[in-house]
Parts: sequence; C-alpha cells; structure tokens
Amino acid sequence: MIEWMFVPAAYFIGSISSAIIICRLMGLPDPREQGSGNPGAT
Repeated sequence: MIEWMFVPAAYFIGSISSAIIICRLMGLPDPREQGSGNPGAT
C-alpha cells in the first residue's frame, strides 16, 4: 500500500524546477524572465 504513495510524491518532486530554486538561493534573476523565458536548457 505504501508503494502507491511514491507515485504522487515522485510526480510532485519531478515537477519542481531546480533552475528556479538555484537562482533564488544564489540571488540571481528569475530565469523565466530572462532570454527565452524557459528556465531549462534552450
């Protein structure tokens, strides 16, 4: 039964953008407002 809890948890963790978190921690501008607006690789 506990295995079913891993699926929503993994989906939620996978949806978090590490680029946004790293920029906030390092005091950099929001990557969604720079360049193409895509926080991932373009």
